[in-house]
Amino acid sequence: MTALAKKQSEFDALEDRAEWIDGIKVYKALPGADHSAVEGGILRSVGHFFHRKQKSDGVGGWWIMPEISIQYKNISEKGRILTADIAGWKREKLPSRPQGYPVKVTPDWVCEVCHTTRKKDTTIVPETLAAEGVEWFWFVDVEESLLTIYHLENQRYSVIKTVGKEAGMMTLPPFEGVALSLPVLLGDEPEDDV
Repeated sequence: MTALAKKQSEFDALEDRAEWIDGIKVYKALPGADHSAVEGGILRSVGHFFHRKQKSDGVGGWWIMPEISIQYKNISEKGRILTADIAGWKREKLPSRPQGYPVKVTPDWVCEVCHTTRKKDTTIVPETLAAEGVEWFWFVDVEESLLTIYHLENQRYSVIKTVGKEAGMMTLPPFEGVALSLPVLLGDEPEDDV
């Protein structure tokens, strides 16, 4: 049994929130209220329009899933299993919903909501996602109420934009076609249907 297969077997038996980073088991903190509000806002907004088959207007065509463990193999000899706050797969690449625990298909988009995990979310996560070819990475700083959107180019992330609640409604890559409410994405309650 390979080292990664052995760690995978151990991970499958866990009942706690743990990730495997280069052969080391690391516990992931449970989200607090602010983190949950932001994660919920993103799921309500992005999921409402995009977690479905693509419509003729181009909106939709994604699998959007929260708190999902994903196995990454290319980053190190021992691989990594990280739990994304939210991840998305384009249905044109993955016609059936991602399966298994952990999911072994690399997502097209990952969103990390940073509150207590800043060091990991700004180093290990983007390093891992870039090595695996995850095209889009959203980083939400809960304390600053900012969303930074990164795009993968030549195996490195470049900042596309950083926006806050004051931006109001705007389209955000990779989810073009619908203007999304930045206040809702960043944790405010929706005033109307998003």
